[in-house]
Amino acid sequence: MDLRVNRPHRNGTDEAPHLLGGASSSASAHRAQPTVFPADGRIAGGAAIFYALHRFQIGGIAAGRYLSFLLFALAAIWAGGLAPARWPGTAIWLILLLAYLVWGRRLRSADYVHFTPSPPLAGGQPLLPSEKLPIHATGQFSVEGKYQRFTWLPGFYRTFATGEHAVLCLVRDRRWGYMAQWPPDEPGMWYAFFEPSVISEVRWGELRFGRNRATALAVAYHLTIPAADRKREQIRPEVLYLAVQSEADARRLFADLLQHMPALAPQP
Repeated sequence: MDLRVNRPHRNGTDEAPHLLGGASSSASAHRAQPTVFPADGRIAGGAAIFYALHRFQIGGIAAGRYLSFLLFALAAIWAGGLAPARWPGTAIWLILLLAYLVWGRRLRSADYVHFTPSPPLAGGQPLLPSEKLPIHATGQFSVEGKYQRFTWLPGFYRTFATGEHAVLCLVRDRRWGYMAQWPPDEPGMWYAFFEPSVISEVRWGELRFGRNRATALAVAYHLTIPAADRKREQIRPEVLYLAVQSEADARRLFADLLQHMPALAPQP
C-alpha cells in the first residue's frame, strides 16, 4: 500500500515536502499545512499514574523501578532493626511493594485502560478515503519493524480506498515532573494497519484511562508480525481501543468499520 508520504525518519516522522522553484500556489500552501493532532491524555488517576511510572524514564530507567527500590530499601531498613516496630514495619513495606507490583502488572496486562461495553448506536455515515477522524488509540503499534504498546495515544483513523483501516498516531517528546522523560527513541509517528478480514469483533462502549474517559470502540483483530532474524511469523489476537471526541464521531467510526463486514453488523 502506498501512503504517498516521504521516507520516514525518527520513528516515521515525515519531513515537509520541498516546494519546487521556491514558490507554490495558494492551494498547495493550504495542502502543506501540518496536521494538528489531539492533545495527550492527562496523567491523572491511578491507572494513568501507573502508566507514567512504567513509560517515563529517569536516567534511562523506568521511573517505577525507583519506587520499587525505595519500598524494598525501606523494608530492609526496618528488617535490620534501624527503625521502630521492626517486624510489623518490615511486613508493611513488603506488603506495599507486593501490592504495587501485582497491581502494576494487572494494569499493564489491560494496557492501563478499562472498557465498559454498551449497546451500539447506529446511524453514522462511513468515512470517505480522504477523511480522517481524530482519536486516542490504545494497543499495539509499529514502525519500521519495531513494535510497542501505547495507551491513549493521540492520532487519526482513516480507511483507504482498498478498505484497509489505518490508525496513525503521534508520540510526543514529553516530560513528567522535573526529571522523568519519555524514552528518547520513541517520539515520532507510530501506526496500526488492519484489513476488514482480520477483524473478529467490534464493541461500542466507554473507555477510561485514569481520569480520562471517552466513548470508544474496541476492535478485536488478529495481528500478523512478520518473521525477523530467527523468529518465526506470529499471528496473535489483539484489541485496539479507539476513543473518539463525540458520539457523532463514534457513529461514523462504527459505520466505517462495519461497512465491509456485514456479518458483524448488529441484527435488527
